[in-house]
Amino acid sequence: MNERVLVVIDDGFELSTLVPALRLHEMDIIGEARSESVAMNLLHRLQPDVVLLDMHIAGVSAIKIAINIRKSKPEVGIVILESCSDIRLLGDRNVEIPIGTKVILKRSATDLLILCAAIADSRVSATESHEVSWINGGVSLTENSLHGLLAHLT
Repeated sequence: MNERVLVVIDDGFELSTLVPALRLHEMDIIGEARSESVAMNLLHRLQPDVVLLDMHIAGVSAIKIAINIRKSKPEVGIVILESCSDIRLLGDRNVEIPIGTKVILKRSATDLLILCAAIADSRVSATESHEVSWINGGVSLTENSLHGLLAHLT
């Protein structure tokens, strides 16, 4: 089943390139928003299965938007695109990210298969209350850290 996806990105160029690319990968993009207020309106009107968020939308943290989404629609999958692997530098905290959220580093989002897989898995993560998952390339940041540690030890 193709998930119905609402894309929330405030950068016009990023929105205009990512949405057609996702559609080419057979993602059902049902709406696009460039602000939190429009996103919340479309969330209630269109009833998407997944919301794809840019981390910072016009000065608002996607974490705060994700918290509002999770309160309003707990079963909706949430995927956040992030450019920085340490969100503390941006004034956010990992513990604030709602359970079941997938966070993808933007450099990995250029691999659309990884992004599409995260979108497809996000709804299950939300309904089964999985831990927050950080995705960097084909593996999670935890796996990357472990591989780095093992490389230094051997």
